[in-house]
Amino acid sequence: MAYQSPHPPVTVPNTPLTPFVFAQAHRWMTKPALIDGVSGRTVSYGDLITSADEIARGFIATGLRKGDVCAVFSPNEPEFASIFYGVIQAGGVITSINPLYSVAELTHQLRDSGARYLLCASELLAKAQIAAARAGIEELFTLGHAPAATSLATLVERGAGRSLDAPVIDPANDLAVLPYSSGTTGLPKGVMLTHRNLVTSVTLWHAVEQMAPEEVVLAALPFYHIYGMVCVMTVGLHAGTTLVTLPRFDARTFCEVTQKYRITTAYLVPPMVRTLAKHAVVDEYDMSSLQHIVSSAAPLPESMAQLCSQRIGRPVRQAYGMTEASPSTHLTPRGNPRAAPVGLPLPNTEFRIVDVDQQHDVAVDEIGEVWIRGPQLMRGYLNDPEATRSMIDSEGWLHTGDIGYADKDGYLFVVDRAKELTKFKSLQYADRELLLAMVEDITTRRDAARRVAFQTLLLDSVRESVVATDFDGRISFWNKGAEALFGFPADEALGVPLEALIIPNDVTARKELREELATATRFGKWQGQALRRRRDGSELWTDLVVSRIAHADGRAAGFIAIHRDITELRANQAMIRDSRERMQNLASSLLAAREQERAAIARDLHDDVGQALTRLRIDLCWLTERVPKRLRTRRSREMTDFVDSLLRRVQHISSELRPPVLDDFGLEAAIEWQARQFADWNTCACALDLELSQLHVHRNRDTVVFRIVQEALTNVARHSQAHCVHIRGRLSASELHVQIDDDGVGFVEAKLQSPQSLGLISMRERAESIGGQLEIVSRAGKGTTVTVRVPVDQPELARSRR
Repeated sequence: MAYQSPHPPVTVPNTPLTPFVFAQAHRWMTKPALIDGVSGRTVSYGDLITSADEIARGFIATGLRKGDVCAVFSPNEPEFASIFYGVIQAGGVITSINPLYSVAELTHQLRDSGARYLLCASELLAKAQIAAARAGIEELFTLGHAPAATSLATLVERGAGRSLDAPVIDPANDLAVLPYSSGTTGLPKGVMLTHRNLVTSVTLWHAVEQMAPEEVVLAALPFYHIYGMVCVMTVGLHAGTTLVTLPRFDARTFCEVTQKYRITTAYLVPPMVRTLAKHAVVDEYDMSSLQHIVSSAAPLPESMAQLCSQRIGRPVRQAYGMTEASPSTHLTPRGNPRAAPVGLPLPNTEFRIVDVDQQHDVAVDEIGEVWIRGPQLMRGYLNDPEATRSMIDSEGWLHTGDIGYADKDGYLFVVDRAKELTKFKSLQYADRELLLAMVEDITTRRDAARRVAFQTLLLDSVRESVVATDFDGRISFWNKGAEALFGFPADEALGVPLEALIIPNDVTARKELREELATATRFGKWQGQALRRRRDGSELWTDLVVSRIAHADGRAAGFIAIHRDITELRANQAMIRDSRERMQNLASSLLAAREQERAAIARDLHDDVGQALTRLRIDLCWLTERVPKRLRTRRSREMTDFVDSLLRRVQHISSELRPPVLDDFGLEAAIEWQARQFADWNTCACALDLELSQLHVHRNRDTVVFRIVQEALTNVARHSQAHCVHIRGRLSASELHVQIDDDGVGFVEAKLQSPQSLGLISMRERAESIGGQLEIVSRAGKGTTVTVRVPVDQPELARSRR
């Protein structure tokens, strides 16, 4: 059977939308029509009507013709209303676009709708410019001033002094708005709504809601969405109320605006109701002015509605509809505020609950698909007659795809919305098996709910903190471990954005949270350490595992996170790191002291012993020349050779301790000298490829790199059995890079990590002492590569190059 509306039929005037909305506005021309809740900027009804007329004249002067599509890409601002009613008055069609859309999504709607003009908020101009160019938009307008687009003020100037020659509108056939909806399946489609559709929807809603001019309405729902566009903005202005706009919703701003402007009426969606019911910030403000709260756009759990009612002291009602119904079909009356149902049918509206399999009406309280019929239904989908026929049958019934039931009083209860259940690429709405499966699924999910309750009990028994959120970041589960760790009881945490509750209030922490969730979304899991905040404001470090929760079709539904407090562990690790750093500093100091001592000994050997031996040799030569030839023996000659050998040995030891070439000519010359020395006392060939001529002299750095090269060559000589070693040196703008390759026997990975490998450890410590890095790669039988990278002081490098 069809359920009829209990309300008396309503006569809908045959008039275009804009004059209908402002038909009674002469009674309150000086009254505020719109107030920007953030800035306090106020637009009176007189200003709004004047502004809409000016925009209409401006567009007509620009060349807009009846039926041309104008796209609006903006959050809620007072100018949105002026543009909306001005364009429609000029005969244009508004297609409103989600301000969160990407360039690709924006481009698709512009192209699909055939928009000629695009109006955007200034902060969205960058995306709008790209999309406008791709979609062939004739002119781009901004609500503010920007050099790359025409301002709204310039548009108004075009029409200044002109009469308003608006075209004649056929309300029943001429489109007013072209919002986009995906219906029950597929990509978003343009929903063709005529002037009569919207006038009908406003008339039917107002007949039940009976809004009074004295009401102050919170306009937090986005005007681009059909719910905010019609049920908030258009109904509210038609009734003479004052709308307080918010460009975006957050709990504190919502409460501040409600208290400041004494909001009486709030049209919300379930997440907003959840905020009112659970967010701690609500207790800081006076919310007593709120008299009427209506939730729509998604099913609201009865328990949540009751919790909000108890906290605010006012009932929470529900409404139902869809874009294809422009948008409303059901509303719970103010005089009978039941929380669970989505309402009774509006005047002139009827509905059925249909068995999906057999296509006949079901009995009271039985579940089936919701069908709607009424004068507010759309004209059809833009350029898609097949989808239109699939949505609205030959008898005028709109097959919503939503699952629900009706009680004996004719109230509709929606169990699940089709848009949440039927996003499958390969399934079309005509596949009735899908809806049948949805109905059967409800019973399964009720059983699952009981299992979830048991699982919740289990999770509450574990010591770790377990927190779950929906995909919007609002907390949906908070166990006893979370209460103990963070200090918030579950009734305060549930429904609150995780970011506002336990994430430190700084840019870095919030950026890291988004990265954690992005990784979990992409790969299913993120694991690491993260900074969190307790109720008392103190911060703690947690060992964290974040896992993605998915719907059956694979779409992300939310996240579950397990926290373990590691604050004390990190403090201990920090102490260890600090101790290690002090040890490294000590080792660095010891190396420096050792190098200084070696340099001193080298100087002493060179200056004292070397000079003494040189003088001794001179004296021996002088003495030999004066001894008669008959007395010159082999032994006298050997004495001179011995002194020469001893002198060379002293010079070698001195060079090994500290080669003078390192101090006199720099690192490149020192490496070349060491390579020659290596080749002299080793059978292994040594090739050089150095480009370090522009490197400035830096005693400490050059010594460290030279000693690493020296140690590497010593290891090659002693252990590698190599035939060839290759030394490369390069210099970049910020780094010195030296690499020693050999073709020897190599060694196993375990030896690289062995504490017994003192030479390797010493090389690493040397590199780290000047902020460098040492990498050793070796494979048994395939040689070894030693790479050292150290930073270079760019200003000094620049000076050396000059």
